[in-house]
Amino acid sequence: MINRAWFACASACPAPADSNHPTVSSNYMPGELYFDLGGHYDLSQHSSLYFKIDNLTNQNPGNAYGYGQANQSYPMNPALYDLIGRFYHVGFRILD
Repeated sequence: MINRAWFACASACPAPADSNHPTVSSNYMPGELYFDLGGHYDLSQHSSLYFKIDNLTNQNPGNAYGYGQANQSYPMNPALYDLIGRFYHVGFRILD
């Protein structure tokens, strides 16, 4: 987790002043770019086939930071990064 109240330092970090302003070795979160692809084909006025591919390039977020100091063992934040990788959807829709 990244927090503006945290103090980041590389070496000889001072002790934190209080629990709201901890000292951390890194306060940086890299960005990621994901590509999704989808489409559909209308079979009739009331039915269609569809497909979707999430994370088309199977981009791996690497070691994105977890939720905070208490949970450093969880390497990625699922609210910000794709944890599944490439995912396929195929289906048939009946429209009204």
